[in-house]
Amino acid sequence: MAQQAMKHGEQVAATAGLRSVPQQGKPILLPAALPTRQTSFVGRTNELTQLISRLTAPDCRLITIIGPGGSGKTRLALETARAAQAQFPDGVAFATLATAPDATALASAIATAVGCPLVGRTSVPEQVLHYLRTVELLLILDNFEHLLAAGPWLSALLTAAPGVSLLVTSRTALNLREEWRYPLAGLAIPEADDRAPEQTEAAHLFIERAQQVRPDFSPVAERAGLGQICRLVDGLPLALELAAAWVKTLSCTAIAEEIARNLAFLTTDLRNAPDRHRSMQAVFDHSWALLTTDEQRIFQRLAVFRGGFRREAAAQVAGATLPLLSALTDASLLRYEPDGRFSLHELLRQYAEAHLDDTPAEAAQTADAHRRYYLAYLAAQFAPIIGGAQREAVAAITAELANILAAWRATAAHDPLALGQVAHTMTVFYDIRARYLEGLALLQEGLQAVRPLPPTPATEQLLAALLVDIARFHHRLFQPAAMRAALTESEAYYARLAIPPPSGQGTDPLLWRGILALLAGRYIEAELLGNAAVARNTPDRPGNLSLAWWICGRAALWQQAIRRAEDYTQQAAETAVANGDRWHLAYCHNLQGHIAIAREDYATARQQYQASYALREEFNDPEGMATSLTHLAKIAAHETHWAEAEHLFRRSLAFSRAIGDQAAVVNILNGLGNLTCAIGNYATAGNYFAEGLRLALATHYARLIVVYLTSIGEWLTQTAQPALAATVYACAATAPASDHDTRTQAQQRLDTAAAALPPADYSAAVALGHNADPVALATRIVPILTLPLPTPPPAAPATLVEPLTAREQAVLALIAAGYSNRKIADELFLTVNTVRSYTHHLYNKLAVSSRTHAVARARELGLLP
Repeated sequence: MAQQAMKHGEQVAATAGLRSVPQQGKPILLPAALPTRQTSFVGRTNELTQLISRLTAPDCRLITIIGPGGSGKTRLALETARAAQAQFPDGVAFATLATAPDATALASAIATAVGCPLVGRTSVPEQVLHYLRTVELLLILDNFEHLLAAGPWLSALLTAAPGVSLLVTSRTALNLREEWRYPLAGLAIPEADDRAPEQTEAAHLFIERAQQVRPDFSPVAERAGLGQICRLVDGLPLALELAAAWVKTLSCTAIAEEIARNLAFLTTDLRNAPDRHRSMQAVFDHSWALLTTDEQRIFQRLAVFRGGFRREAAAQVAGATLPLLSALTDASLLRYEPDGRFSLHELLRQYAEAHLDDTPAEAAQTADAHRRYYLAYLAAQFAPIIGGAQREAVAAITAELANILAAWRATAAHDPLALGQVAHTMTVFYDIRARYLEGLALLQEGLQAVRPLPPTPATEQLLAALLVDIARFHHRLFQPAAMRAALTESEAYYARLAIPPPSGQGTDPLLWRGILALLAGRYIEAELLGNAAVARNTPDRPGNLSLAWWICGRAALWQQAIRRAEDYTQQAAETAVANGDRWHLAYCHNLQGHIAIAREDYATARQQYQASYALREEFNDPEGMATSLTHLAKIAAHETHWAEAEHLFRRSLAFSRAIGDQAAVVNILNGLGNLTCAIGNYATAGNYFAEGLRLALATHYARLIVVYLTSIGEWLTQTAQPALAATVYACAATAPASDHDTRTQAQQRLDTAAAALPPADYSAAVALGHNADPVALATRIVPILTLPLPTPPPAAPATLVEPLTAREQAVLALIAAGYSNRKIADELFLTVNTVRSYTHHLYNKLAVSSRTHAVARARELGLLP
C-alpha cells in the first residue's frame, strides 16, 4: 500500500508540476480512521496511564513501545491513542509499516495515514515534512524495527513539525536522541501458589479468547492448567491467544504440556490472522532475520541459561560481549532488569535453543561451559553460607537458583562425583530457606546418581556426606525412621573409611543422633552424643561445634540441670558468633529463652525470643520465625494475654503449615489446645489436641506424646473426666521420655487431681497411669477428644460468693507463682493433704476446677496482680 501511494504521488507530480500543499496556511487533514477493535482490550491499565502521561509532557514527543513480537505493542499504542486523542487538536493518525522497505516508503505510508496529497516534483519525504509543519497531531508508526536506518528522518520530522508527536512500536529501539523508550513485557501472571489465577490480566485475556471458541469454558475447573499456561508464556498476549484456541480439543493442563514440549504448538488456523501472527514460530523468525550473524550466534547460546543471567556469566558461558548484549536488548530479545541481570522470555529461549540444537558441537560446548561456571559459582558460596556472609550467600544462590539446578542435574548426569563440591552448600541453603522437600528431592537425586559408581573411597565419602544431609531433611520433615536409616548407612561408610566427617554446618552424624535422642526423650544419651561431637569437631569445624554445644545445652535443660545448660548454651552462642553463623545463633537465643523460663525470668525469655525472631526475619526464614512466635505466644498465654497469644500461635501455624514443618505444627496445635482450654472453649481445644496428637503418634516421637498427655489431662479435668485425667498425669509424670519440666507439671496437676476424686478412685487411676504405655494411652485418648461434650456448667458469678481466707489467699499466690503442692506445703509449713484441702476450697469459691483457671479467675476478680 505504501509503495502504491508513493508511485501515485510521483505520477501526479510529473503531470501537474505543483507543490504538495499551499505555501501558507494550515492543511485540512483527513487522516484515515484508526483500525477498529476486533476483540476486547484486556489489562494494561498502568501502561495506558503511564503512556498518556508521557505523551502529554511537553519534552516527550517520540515514544517507542519496545517489545518482542506478540507482546501487544500495536494494541497498546492504539488504545493509548484513543485515550489521548482529545489532547491533539488535529487528531490521531495510524501508519502501518510492516511492508515499507525504506525511508521513502515510510514517508509514503505516513502521507497515506494523514491524508497528505502527494503532488509536484518534490520528494515524498519533503512533501510530508512540509505538510505536517503546522499541524498538532499524534502519529502512530507501527512495526518500525526493519526501518532503523530511516530513524534520522524521524528527527527531521520532529524538527520540521513541532506540533507532531510520534508513538512508535518496534521490536528494536530506534536509538535516537529524542527517543523515550517504553519496554513492554507480558501481562501480569499468577504466582505458582495463586489460588485464583483467573484474577490476573494474563488469565483474563486467555479466558475471554477461550470462551470465544468454547462458550462453556470454566476457568475455575481449569485453574491449575490455566495458571501454568500463563507462566509458561510469561503473559505474552499473542501466545495466550494462540494457546486459548486449543481449548476446543484440549484441557489447559494438556495445552501447558504441549507448550513446554514444543514452541511450534502455538499456531492458529484463523483465516484472517496476519501471516506474521499465525504462529509464535513465525513471530520469532521475523526477529531472528533482523539479527546479524554474530547476534544470532550469541542469542542461540544464551538459551542455555535458566531464569536469567549476569553479564559476567554471559561472557564466560556464551562469549557474549557487552555490545552484543546491548544489541539483543535493543532488539527486544533480552530484557535488562533493575537488579543488573538479563532475562530471556521462556518462549524466546525455546526458539533460541532450537537453533542451538542445530549445531550439536556448539550446543555441547555451551552446556559444558554453563555447568562448570555455575558449579564453581556455587562452590564459592560454601564458606559464606556456613558463616560470615550468610544472607549474601543465600541471596546470591537464590538469584541464580534456576541456573544452579540446571548445572546440578547436568553434573549428576555427566560427573556425579563433582556434586561433592556443592551438595552441602545446597543443603544449608535449602535449610535456611525452609524448603525442605525441595532440598530432600535434590539430594536424593544426587544420591541416585552417585550410587552406581564404583565403590572407591571418593565415592563412599560422598555417599556418607550426602546421607547425613539427607537425614537433616528427614528430621525437618518429621520422618525419624528414614532419618535413622540414612544415619546408619552414613556411619557405616565413615567407619569403613576411618575418616571424620567433613567440615560444615551439621555434617557429623553424631549431631543428628543426638537430636534423635532428644526427640525420643533420652536426654542423658543426647548429652553424651553432644559431648562426643564436641570432642570430634575441633574449633576449625565451628559449624558442627556450635550445634554440638547446643545439643548438650538442650539435653541438660530437659534434665533440669540449669547451670550446666546455661554453660553449654553460652559456648554454642559464642562459637556461632565467632563463626559469623547468625542463622544458628537464633537457635541459641531460643535456648537461652528456655533457660530463662526455667528460672521464671519471663522478661529475659521474651527478649531472647524476640532476638531470635529478628535474626530469622533477616533471612526470611519461616521455620525460625514460626519457632520464635510459638515461644512468644506461650509467654503471652502464661501472662493470660489470650488474644495476643492466639494471634501469635496462628501466625506461627500459618508459617509452619506453608513449609510442611510437622514438628512445629504439633507443638503449635498443643499450644492452641492449651490456650482454648484455658479460656473455656473445650470443643475447639479437643479438636486441636486430637489433630496434634495424631501427628505426634504417627512419628513415634515419645517426648511430644508425653507433652500432649500433660496438656490433655487439663482438658479431661475441665470436661468432667477426673479419673482419666489422673491416669494421664501419672503416666506423664513417670514416663522415661518425660523431660523435667513436663514431669514436674504433670506431678503438680496430679496433686491437684487428688482433690477431685475419692481416695480409692484416685489411687486406682494413678496406678493405672504408672503402668501405662504412653503411646497406647495416647492412642486410646484420641477419639475421646472429639466426642460431644456434656452441657457446660453455669458461668461463674461476677463476684465471690464467699471471700477467701488469708491462708487460701497465700496458697493462691503460690499457685500463681507455679509452686507444686509439695513446695507450697514446705513454704507454708503445712502437710500436702492440708494444701490439697485449701486448693479444693479455692476451686469451689472461684467456681473452677484447675490451677490455670484458678489463676485466670482470680485475676479477673482482682485477687492477683
